Order: sequence, then C-alpha cells, then structure tokens
Amino acid sequence: MSTPAATSKRVGDLPAEHAGMLRRIHTLAQRGAQLHDAAHGGAGDTATATATLEQLRTVDRDREMTEIRARATGMPAGWIDHARRLGRTGQPFTDHLRLPPPARLPERPTASRVLADTRQMTEMAAVFVTREHLLTLGASAKDTDPVAAEQFRRNFDALWTRAVRTADATEISRRVRARTFSVDADLRERVTELWHYSRADLDALFYHHATPSIASSVRRSLRSLHRANPDPNATSADSERAQPPEPAALIERAREALHVVAAHHHMHNILSKEPDTGRVIDTALGDAIGGTVDLQDTTPEPDPGMPAITALPGHELGPDP
Repeated sequence: MSTPAATSKRVGDLPAEHAGMLRRIHTLAQRGAQLHDAAHGGAGDTATATATLEQLRTVDRDREMTEIRARATGMPAGWIDHARRLGRTGQPFTDHLRLPPPARLPERPTASRVLADTRQMTEMAAVFVTREHLLTLGASAKDTDPVAAEQFRRNFDALWTRAVRTADATEISRRVRARTFSVDADLRERVTELWHYSRADLDALFYHHATPSIASSVRRSLRSLHRANPDPNATSADSERAQPPEPAALIERAREALHVVAAHHHMHNILSKEPDTGRVIDTALGDAIGGTVDLQDTTPEPDPGMPAITALPGHELGPDP
C-alpha cells in the first residue's frame, strides 16, 4: 500500500543544513520550556524572575528567527512544528526520528482523490489505535492535547464526507468503488508497520493528520463540488453501494488488527525461548487467529445495474447550501 507516510523521512536523511536547523529549533524550544517553568514557578526573588523572563524572550526570538530561515529554505512546516513540539515536551531529537510527510497539494475531484482520501483515513485509524495503545503503557505518557484530538476527529469526518461525495460526483463504477473502499488488508499492513514506531514517531504522524488545514481544504473542495453538482440528490446515499467505513467503524477495525499484531508479537517473544517448537506453535497461532478474527470486508459484490446514490448520511462538514 502507498500511504501518506510512505514519503516521510528520518532526520538523518536530511541535508546537514536542514537537520541542523531542526536540531536548533528543538534545543531552543526545550530551553524555552525550561525557562518558562522557572519564570512562572513562583520560586526566587523578583530580580531572578525578571532575568529569567528576559532570557526566555531572547531564546524565543532566536527560535522564531531559526524557524523563519528554515521555512525560507522550503522546509515543510510540519517538520518545524514537530521539532518545536518535541523540544517543548522534553522528548529527544535524534537522527532516527521520523518526520511527518509534507502536506498534500489540493487535487481535482477525481477517482484518484477518492483513493487518496480513503488511504489517508486508513492511515489515520492505524495511527490513532497504535498511539492509543502506546499511551496506555505508561501512566506518565498520557495524551494531554485535547484540541489536537478533536481536530483529528474533525479531519477524519471531513475526509469521509469528501470521499463519499467525490465518488458520487465522479461516477466511479460500482466495482472500482467497492475495491477502493475495501481497506482491511491495507489496515493490517499499516498497523503491523506502526507497531514498531516510537512515541515521537507516532506523534509526528498524529499531529500531521491533526492539522486544521486538512478540514479547511476539505471544506473548500466540497464547496467547489457543490457548485459543480448543485442537485442535492446527486450526492445521496444508497445502502447497496459500497461506502468507505464510517470513522468509528474504521477505528474498531484498526483495534481488531492491533489485537492480532499484539498477539503475534507476544507469542513470538515466548517462542524465541523455545526454538525447537517455535515453528509448529507459530503456525498453530496463525491458524487460530485467522479463524477467530475476521477482518475481511462484508460488503456484498455490487450489482452493475443498481441506480446512483440517492441519500447521504449527514456529516458535520458537508458543502454549504
């Protein structure tokens, strides 16, 4: 599967100038957070607090100038934001760190965009459940950014709406539509890959998919789509035609895939201590899991003779009337 994450890079892959600027942004953001805590912690006298605030202004100004220079070189804004965020939260910045993929440019309403939106939703579901699992492993690693979480959900809903309405407006064939919206194999593949990601790497992807520009872009494209297809019945729902999984349903499928991956990982850890019986037990585990967890799409094969969609479930980010 070709996903949005396929174009992501590691810090060590960047030119030395770009990597150096990102490291400096990270270092200055980390120092700024320390000075902010010290200045507002209530300890020390007034003179000390004043001096600390002055240092904080100097550090913040230096970081902002470094960010301006980085943007001037064409560096993606998502990389700069990620370096700053890691610094402020005290997370390390290494050569092995994955950077979020650059934002996609707007596309015309075609079948390829339906596929791209479906793949992005699949990626988002996999990132969400894998990061959720990692956050539950430590009491000190709780997600403390409800604003980003809400924006992530809005973006998910927006992409679902655009995928459905673009599929209707571009008159994708029923067979192609069913194949495009069959996501389970891609979902398992992506969850398996993300299982090995670090917290920082998962954060990079999570915040990439939680940028407000995603929902804004969808709103603009939906308005354009509405102008091109003003008939409200032209983009409405038909339960017999394949639809992308609703966001909540896709998240549940991703959790099922994660449970399978976790079971395999746990069993392999056990089998590594039993080299003589590992192959036999591993085969049995695969058969057992395959028989108890069915992640295949249950959408029936569409009938080529069925009429176009006539009703669409209401989502909050539809086109303006």
